[in-house]
Amino acid sequence: MQMHIARLEQPRTSLTGSPPISSERRSMSVEMRREGPFSASFSATSDLVIIRHVGGEISADVYYSDRAYSRTLAEGGVLVIPPHSAFRLRVEQGGLNLYAALALPQGVAVTGSRDRRPDLSRPLMLASDEVLDGLLNMARDVVDIPMGVSSNLLDSLASTILSHLTCAHAEQDDNKHRLLSNPHKTSSTMVTRAVEYMIGNLDRSITLSEVGGHVRCSASHLGRLFKTHLKASPHRYLLGLRVERAQLLLTATRLPIAHVALECGFASQEHLTRHFRRLSGTTPAAYRRAQVDT
Repeated sequence: MQMHIARLEQPRTSLTGSPPISSERRSMSVEMRREGPFSASFSATSDLVIIRHVGGEISADVYYSDRAYSRTLAEGGVLVIPPHSAFRLRVEQGGLNLYAALALPQGVAVTGSRDRRPDLSRPLMLASDEVLDGLLNMARDVVDIPMGVSSNLLDSLASTILSHLTCAHAEQDDNKHRLLSNPHKTSSTMVTRAVEYMIGNLDRSITLSEVGGHVRCSASHLGRLFKTHLKASPHRYLLGLRVERAQLLLTATRLPIAHVALECGFASQEHLTRHFRRLSGTTPAAYRRAQVDT
């Protein structure tokens, strides 16, 4: 079995960098690469990109629909990046990374129903997925076969992978709903779900009582849990999340700062600037200029 090997010697920091892989003229392309530690940013393409990281951890920021999705991918995890999304990767340890790019024909049905279309507009992180691993490994073998012979095989594999990912999205949404409606949670799980709810609602004003309601916990008890597990009050932690989201949007998009403020749940640009300066030591405008200069 042929393995494609590449190494990133120098980090790339520009969001206009070339994508790590492209489907080109096929329905999908797959490569396995041995890569050292690096930090790189990649521009958006029309492909759906899948990254499987084998060694250590990888941090990723995905910028989609003027939103930011930040996750740490554990060893063996899979990150699915939707089409038209710029993204940034930070790899602390060397290891094998598998990259796949899938072309998405407009209106393609992958669920077996003529009326349903795949919901692949949002990023997806999977801790492990043996089925997806097997499909990607099969595709990696097929791409080495001459195009005329492999075309139908790749088309079939690409369709199966898209169908599987669509189901994974649906299952992840169902799991979140079940966890939020279960009153018997450990305190650490309550905090995790509270933070997830905060992250999912950074673009609007939310109260501690509202967050507590979604994790079946009183506002006062949730405040004590945050102090215990995160060493910060829920309000301060939420402000930190909002400023972090603002930093990502200032780096990855050209949105006016006033719009960034609203996307991050601040009442105005002045509101953002006040908390941004207090938590990061600079203003949003100065932060954006510094990112362009580096």
